[in-house]
Amino acid sequence: MKKFHPHIYFWLTALSIFIISEISILNISTDIVINIKDTYYVISRRVIGYLFASLYFLMGCVYWLCSKQKINLNINLTRFHTISCLVSVVVYYSFLVYYKYFKINTLLAPSNETFINLILVFTTLILQVHFIYNIVTSLIAHYKNK
Repeated sequence: MKKFHPHIYFWLTALSIFIISEISILNISTDIVINIKDTYYVISRRVIGYLFASLYFLMGCVYWLCSKQKINLNINLTRFHTISCLVSVVVYYSFLVYYKYFKINTLLAPSNETFINLILVFTTLILQVHFIYNIVTSLIAHYKNK
């Protein structure tokens, strides 16, 4: 059975997110506008892309350090986290492509676009709980057995 290298997946994903954000392949409205009561928050999609590219790169570094230090991670949690993070990136950019090309009076009105966009971003962030849990429990077990 081949060894599973999640750090490579995360590094390649970070690189692809960075490239997509930098060259703006999805030249959709470049800002996300969030209106909360009387305050508008404007966030550039490019900044969100850089944030996620950095996050994925750091997760790849942590997985790489764990493999170099011979820390045994829970393989099921690692696979679940890796697959769910990769799927979330595909879903996020698929949504952006869908909204760019099929922006006809459908369910996705401009206000719904921001709402769905935020749901996708926060879902991706919530998935990182699996990553933290896996790392913490594996570190405890690793140093407890030494």
